[in-house]
Amino acid sequence: MPNFTYGSGKLISRPEVSAIFANVTDPGLTNWVNPYNQPLTSPDVCRITSFLRDLVDSPFMDLIGQEYSVGGVYIGRGTFMGTFFAPVAAGSQTVAELTEVADADIRRMLDAEITNGRIPAANNNSCYFVFLPINTVSVSPFGRSDSPSASVAGYHSAFQLASGQHVYYAVIAYDAIASAYTVSHELAELVTNPEGFGWQAPRITASSVINEEIADVCTELASFHGENISQFWSRSLGRCSAPADDGRHKPFARGSIVGGTCLGHAIEGVPLNLSLREDFTEPAQQQPFPFYLWSTTDGTITGSNSQPQFVVVPPAAPGTIQVSVLTIDQLGCSQTISREFRIVTRDEAAREDRFCGLIKRLQTTATIVFRPDPLWDPLRDFITRPVTRHDIEAIEIVARAMHEVAQLLKEDQAARYSDGRKRQS
Repeated sequence: MPNFTYGSGKLISRPEVSAIFANVTDPGLTNWVNPYNQPLTSPDVCRITSFLRDLVDSPFMDLIGQEYSVGGVYIGRGTFMGTFFAPVAAGSQTVAELTEVADADIRRMLDAEITNGRIPAANNNSCYFVFLPINTVSVSPFGRSDSPSASVAGYHSAFQLASGQHVYYAVIAYDAIASAYTVSHELAELVTNPEGFGWQAPRITASSVINEEIADVCTELASFHGENISQFWSRSLGRCSAPADDGRHKPFARGSIVGGTCLGHAIEGVPLNLSLREDFTEPAQQQPFPFYLWSTTDGTITGSNSQPQFVVVPPAAPGTIQVSVLTIDQLGCSQTISREFRIVTRDEAAREDRFCGLIKRLQTTATIVFRPDPLWDPLRDFITRPVTRHDIEAIEIVARAMHEVAQLLKEDQAARYSDGRKRQS
């Protein structure tokens, strides 16, 4: 049974996690695609970052905190800081034509990106997770990711900037199947032993003493957030453990297309001004989507189709047009949002405006008359006290508005019937 002890070193209490996808500067390599510049990105970007964002703010961190908080430092849930893409200088190629990425290459990239402000600034809680693309090999002081006997799929380490600030990071070799296992493994060890003087357990071999970290001693998998994650050693239970799945799967943002007449229609020949309303899961990270690609089944597009706003001139009524927008959010997740608009004539649109104006007025006056403490209550006002002139005036306003709505509906019905007869003839 491993005996984990704390060596009085640094612990990361509230990890601020950034996901960094390394684009290796090798022209023959298939890199991650940057969603800020391209319409598509690897589905792995979305899957990995969504998982990491949820993991850092989950019972996984609660359990680590219960087992390994010490010395007045409580390890708890953290914050996902975003998804970023960064260039990494290429190393030599292996016989299998895989590009080597050394630990020194990773450190130079992180130093440059932090210094130039392209990724969040480093502080004592910052954790940078660097993901290597397919057809690369991670080469670190701990081993190679392509080693047939003892491959190192992930590792974590630290270095100092010129300012003296420590940078804590993990490197994850490309593995679309086991990445969640490796990510959870490195996160557990990064927060409990970021500099090599935190929580460790010695393992004595014939030739040396190896200091193992809390996930090194566990090989069992656990299901969490739809992925297989690493367990870690539970000091209280005396065995490997993982939290129960809390079922928390949250998209970063959802969007909906807004625009059209008050009833949501398009007017023939009149520019239809649309925009994407973004509903964010995390208000603290509200930012516009970095990518938009609008399209329509009919009509004439005016202006750009790659901005949050979109304008299309519908054809003649009757008919419908469908407008869609492909977006990519800050996690690298793509989604297509669509909405269908019925095309109406200008006369129909004018009737709609009148109708909506009446309904708005009716809603306002009805709220005054029939609110929870009403100005007029039949039982009260005919039995308890006489109705006042003000009560009667308010009721008459509602009645007139209702009468106008009824008349407008009759006019609309007659106009539709007339239009239908014209089309048939």
